[in-house]
Amino acid sequence: MTDTLMRYVPNRWFSELEKRQLSYADYMERMFALPAVPQAAEAVWGVDPDRGAKLARHQSGETLMLRNVGVLCEGYNDPSICCIVLASPTKSNLRFTQTVGRGTRVFEGKENCLVLDVIDSTKHHSLISLPSLLGLPTGLNLHGESAVEAIGVIEGALRERPHLDMSGLKDLNKIEEYITRVNFWDADVPEEVERHSELTWYRSLRGYVLNLPAMEKLEIAENVLGTFDISGMLGSKAVAATVESIELAFALADEMVSFATPQHLNILTRNDE
Repeated sequence: MTDTLMRYVPNRWFSELEKRQLSYADYMERMFALPAVPQAAEAVWGVDPDRGAKLARHQSGETLMLRNVGVLCEGYNDPSICCIVLASPTKSNLRFTQTVGRGTRVFEGKENCLVLDVIDSTKHHSLISLPSLLGLPTGLNLHGESAVEAIGVIEGALRERPHLDMSGLKDLNKIEEYITRVNFWDADVPEEVERHSELTWYRSLRGYVLNLPAMEKLEIAENVLGTFDISGMLGSKAVAATVESIELAFALADEMVSFATPQHLNILTRNDE
């Protein structure tokens, strides 16, 4: 981390504390305490004989900030935490959610949790919510409808147009307008499909879908652990598998199709000409 960023993080943290309407005296006391008093910010390490005492001081308010690298990102429960500084990059959406989750517990007098993202994690990750767990597009306005009802509406549209990318849908009441606006007669091949498969995979509500003869299909979807599930019906049999990457998911799914229904490869293979 650069010196500029190291100076920016505590300064921004204190500027936000001021916005939370702390008294001027309290604010100034805490600001001047940070460089002068070690207890203003303490580090917690994996093997730390003083870990319990440090956590107790923070929970009592004696310590303002706890610095750690992966130690308190999951499993630590202090519902009074109201500010998370993201200063360690991660490729895992689950780790991101767990880290931010340290500050989302309900606590008396706590109205919200401030997340200061100094390494742009929020450009690559989003918090897991009920709609996202059910595979709904991010930011979709349900207009009071239940998530289950919304899934039924979207899946109904996808049954008729399996290649339609619903990830851009923002308003459930405007789904017909969205479908009309998207040129679904000339479906673009998703970049991941173009790189990793020769078959006609399309985007689906949960990830990717390969529609097969006899009303069968295979689906690939990322789960909350950041791995990829393959599921569906193939040759009248249910199939299921989990692999570490999207590349392996396409490779294994394509191999399943080649082994179980080789007679269908001529109609399932993509023609990019």
